[in-house]
Amino acid sequence: MNKIKTIEVSKSDYNDIEQYLKKNDLLDNKNLWFAGFDDRTRGMQNAVAENLFYGNKRLDIISVKEDIIYVLLHAKKSFNVYEFDHLSNKIKIKVHRNLIFPSVEMYNENGDLVQLQAKKNKNKVFDLKKLIKEKR
Repeated sequence: MNKIKTIEVSKSDYNDIEQYLKKNDLLDNKNLWFAGFDDRTRGMQNAVAENLFYGNKRLDIISVKEDIIYVLLHAKKSFNVYEFDHLSNKIKIKVHRNLIFPSVEMYNENGDLVQLQAKKNKNKVFDLKKLIKEKR
């Protein structure tokens, strides 16, 4: 993944993530984004525990603008923004349905891997999967 920039985030930005992404030019009018917690171990208890202990301040975000998938990884009071890949490239996506939070795994041709359990806007996980499958 290529790091593009680092953007500052305040506590109030977590209340309206969609507007925050639009303000930072990381979202288009399709409003395709979701946020959650790192899920490298694929154990739902990790997302539940992080939600209880940290609330929103450790969220990672996946967003789509035009043909580009962006990954925003939390840092201290900021997000590191990475360009994951273009939708037109070969991307593998797996969605694991859990009781509360769907879990997403995405791989690109470069071997980059993103694993996330969606907490916010989690219904968009399936829209992203559908969009990736359509672009193949």
